[in-house]
Amino acid sequence: MSIDDQLRAAFVPEDETWTTRGPGALADVRRRHRRGVVVRRGAVGLAAAAVVTAVVLAAGGGLGDEATPDPAVPPSTETTDGVVDRTEVLDGRWRTELLDEGTIRSAMEAAGDEAFADEVLAALPAPPLRLVWLVDGAGIAQLRVAGAAGSEVLDEQAISVTGDDVELSPRFAEGSSLHRMTLVGDDLGMAFVSSTEGTTEGVPGAVWLRLLYDAFPFDRR
Repeated sequence: MSIDDQLRAAFVPEDETWTTRGPGALADVRRRHRRGVVVRRGAVGLAAAAVVTAVVLAAGGGLGDEATPDPAVPPSTETTDGVVDRTEVLDGRWRTELLDEGTIRSAMEAAGDEAFADEVLAALPAPPLRLVWLVDGAGIAQLRVAGAAGSEVLDEQAISVTGDDVELSPRFAEGSSLHRMTLVGDDLGMAFVSSTEGTTEGVPGAVWLRLLYDAFPFDRR
């Protein structure tokens, strides 16, 4: 092709298909970007949760006697329907007495959950053990079980308190549960009301909730 032909080819009319496809292509790019942001945000959240869990496990001591920093206590807040959020009243570190296998089995029998006792005990550290509940007044609660070999995280829940009602919602699962608390000074008892949490490896969520949060009194340390 001569130089003259090349110059003529350079000035032929442009491809009009890009004009019509341009807006759609831009929208596709934006959608892919938003999906990428969501995926990265989720990955960061899971990584942060893993780091927190690792730190807690590394800091665990024998039978739940380890010291923990005092969490910040935010002021009470009022919801749009005028109900006062009292979550800060549970702020702190709570623990049960040492629990042996017989005590755990008796508690499950009293709750009508004795059929699941073997499965539950197999999933817990060997007794004696202690339940340690760390509640942040800002609305996050972490339950640990402490045994002779150290402590491990059993449950992480978002928590809110209105009146004497304590609502727990798993941070990384579906459902929620409602408990009614009795708080006298630093002595806490909770009674199971209801749950929409599902079954895990054959054990209903309500069985775990009744045992971990309601079966034994906590005291604040």
